[in-house]
Amino acid sequence: MRNRLSDLLKTPQEDWELVDEVFEGGILPDHRITVWSVPDTTKYAEVENDIHQQHFPRANEVSLKEIRGVVTVIEFGEAYDVVKLCLIYMLNWILMGVDVRFKIPVWQFRLVEDLDAFDVFPWGTHVYRHSVYSLLIQACA
Repeated sequence: MRNRLSDLLKTPQEDWELVDEVFEGGILPDHRITVWSVPDTTKYAEVENDIHQQHFPRANEVSLKEIRGVVTVIEFGEAYDVVKLCLIYMLNWILMGVDVRFKIPVWQFRLVEDLDAFDVFPWGTHVYRHSVYSLLIQACA
């Protein structure tokens, strides 16, 4: 199941019946929250979306500071582009509490292209796992 969900995250426009299966059961199968593991990709060339190519054509990595600069300076042709960038910024800066120098993971650019997929993603679980991981790192240091 992990591979199937990871494949869906790579191409959000594909069939989302599997996601419906997961959520119709009420709780994730076998109480595993790791089924939403995201593929670890670091190359922005692999991202096939418009938002990165339009606003950051020369950047291999994009930081929160760069996103904030684009949102405050550029006039957007499409209203949803600014919404997508603001969603990425809000997710990382407000919910995750990361530094403005943080490089945005590729999967977030990929996921924000499909706003319905962005809405059904279990952000509470993702933020919780990130928080626990950060606390464990600090406790072991």
